[in-house]
Amino acid sequence: MRHAWARAQLSLVQHTAQDKDLDELEIGGVLFWKNGSDFTEATHYEVYLAEDRNGTNRSYLGNISDGASFDVPADTALEAFSHLVVYARSELVEQSTPAAARRIVDTVASVSAVSFVDLDLDEDELGGHLLWQEPSSTERVEFYVVYLALDSVGTGRSLAAGGEVLVGTQRTTLPADTSISSFNHFLVYTKSALAEQSTPVGVALYDSTAFVGNLSFADKDLDVTELGGNITWFPPADDRLVTFGMKPVHERHFWDLLFLSL
Repeated sequence: MRHAWARAQLSLVQHTAQDKDLDELEIGGVLFWKNGSDFTEATHYEVYLAEDRNGTNRSYLGNISDGASFDVPADTALEAFSHLVVYARSELVEQSTPAAARRIVDTVASVSAVSFVDLDLDEDELGGHLLWQEPSSTERVEFYVVYLALDSVGTGRSLAAGGEVLVGTQRTTLPADTSISSFNHFLVYTKSALAEQSTPVGVALYDSTAFVGNLSFADKDLDVTELGGNITWFPPADDRLVTFGMKPVHERHFWDLLFLSL
């Protein structure tokens, strides 16, 4: 005997199949629906990805026995699928056609134009401002997460510059004297309420250095415990990020002239 609900339809709640995986061609989030009165014999609801609302070339995601929602895992590959479809199942059989279908809208939200200028002029140390442009839509973005990494895909990554930054922000600061270690990329990930995206946007690191050369000083003040004369040096080959300063420092009862490269 054919079940009464075999041709019945579930009613999907409007705007509740929201993709909160922010990577292109990946989805994740919660699918909701309303159970009709004809589904009293249903013991499970089976959820699939499919190429259309009729369940063509469907791919199984999972099932639930209670409730009217299903958690689609983050990083679920979209491939050629365009719909999420739900079938009711009794103790004997699954429906032959979907009881409900929802077209998938793939949410993509990545930063762009990531840039960093190293203002720490010591070798193998970093410091400065990391900048980026926000996605065109930040509706489902909650944070930006910043890492140093060994490459552009996030190998060996380590949280940097405070880690998470609230949406609405387009910059963060890396403290001076941060060791570059083996890192060669800055990466910025968007993060939703569901998950951090798996594909970052980044920029290759350039370690700025600036050292003077041939520093010399000849004391021409002939008094004991007193100094006077000219300090000379060769400027760095690239001095675009350099400002110069000298100041007297009192230490151990005599005066030194301290050259600063800032």
